[in-house]
Amino acid sequence: MALTHTLTLTGYELLFLDDQINLLMRWAEELEFNPGNLLRKLGHGIEATIESGTSAEIEVTVAEAWIMREVSPSYAQVGNERVGLALKHKSYEAIFALEAADGEVELASMPEFMNEFTEDDLV
Repeated sequence: MALTHTLTLTGYELLFLDDQINLLMRWAEELEFNPGNLLRKLGHGIEATIESGTSAEIEVTVAEAWIMREVSPSYAQVGNERVGLALKHKSYEAIFALEAADGEVELASMPEFMNEFTEDDLV
């Protein structure tokens, strides 16, 4: 079973990812990635945020975190929320944690420049 990492995503972040990921991604097979699985997770998260009005937690694999990173340009904004930068940060958080847990890397920390962002920068 693949290692997973739990990310807390806002409704806007979930909607942005859902809009960006499609079922026909050409690299899905190479990464051992099933877009349908991530889309289902995002869908459950969207439903949860609609019902609760808050963020939702989803568990992602390292391949899913890389896909999230790939489809999230840092300049992307939905409403007043800077979803691109926030998703880059959360994607790398998951990637580094999962690679460290799997023994793929020695250091499981964010690059120094990523730690300089405040919550205000990400929202």
